[in-house]
Amino acid sequence: MIGTLAQLIAIISYGNAFLMDQNWKKLDFENSTLKYCNRVTFVNDKSSENHGVVAEDIQEWFVFLKKSGCQRLKLFYKPKNRDNVGRERLDAGFVEGSDVWMVEVVFANHSDYWMVNEQVTNEQAKDRRIWGVKYFLASSGHSSASPTLASLNKAKAELDSSLKEIISFSDKHKLKYWAETFSKAKQNLESSHPAIGYYKDFIIEENMALLSRQVLFSAGEAWVFGGMGTWNDLLFNNSKDNNMYNRLSDSLYKSVVKAIIAGVNI
Repeated sequence: MIGTLAQLIAIISYGNAFLMDQNWKKLDFENSTLKYCNRVTFVNDKSSENHGVVAEDIQEWFVFLKKSGCQRLKLFYKPKNRDNVGRERLDAGFVEGSDVWMVEVVFANHSDYWMVNEQVTNEQAKDRRIWGVKYFLASSGHSSASPTLASLNKAKAELDSSLKEIISFSDKHKLKYWAETFSKAKQNLESSHPAIGYYKDFIIEENMALLSRQVLFSAGEAWVFGGMGTWNDLLFNNSKDNNMYNRLSDSLYKSVVKAIIAGVNI
C-alpha cells in the first residue's frame, strides 16, 4: 500500500476514535505513515500559503472537526478513468497517480471532501523527513453511501477469488516471491490475527472488528501496484500470458480497492 493512502486511512482511524471518544490515541510524527513528513497542515484553499489555514497539525484538525459538528470520517475514492482499469492500476503506485482518494468529513446534512497535496519541502533533511503535506478542502456535497456488512462480505469474497486466480497464475509461471505475497494476503482473510508487513500502526486495531481487519489487511498485503520492480513491472514472452496477466491484475486491483473502502468505512 502506498504511503499516501496509508496516511489517509490513519487519519480516518485515529480521527474517528477521537470524534467518538473511543480508545483514541494521538496521531503524531512517530506514526509510520508520517515517517517522511516534516509538516501536516489543513487549509480551505489549496493555493493558499498562509491564509485559510484551518489547522496547523492533525490533532488540531480533529479538534476543529469535533467543534464543527463532524459525525465521522470516511474514505472516499473516485477513479479518474472508470473505463481504463489498467491505466488506473499502472498509475496507482505513484504520488500523482490517477486515482483520487479523499477524506470524507461527514456532517448531519452534507459531507466535505479533503484531498492531500504532497511537496518536497526539505530535500536535504538528514532524518529523511522531506515531505510537506497539505490537506485542502476540495468540495462539499452529498454524503457518499456507507457500506453495509453485506458489502463487506462481498468485498471479502471478491478479493478471495481474485487472489486464488493470481496465486495459481504465479505458481504456473514460477513467480515464487509473488505467489508467497498473494498467499500471505489470502491468509489474512481467514486469520484470527491478520497482520500487515508495513504501516503496522495505521489503524487503531481495537476499534475495528475482526472482519474489517481481515479485509483491510489482506488488501494491504495484496497492494502490489507500483513502479519498477513491482508486480506492475512484469512482462511475459507471449501475448496469451500477457493478456491473462493484465486481466488478473486488473481484477485484483478492483478487488483490492473495494476491499480497502469497505474495510475502512464499515
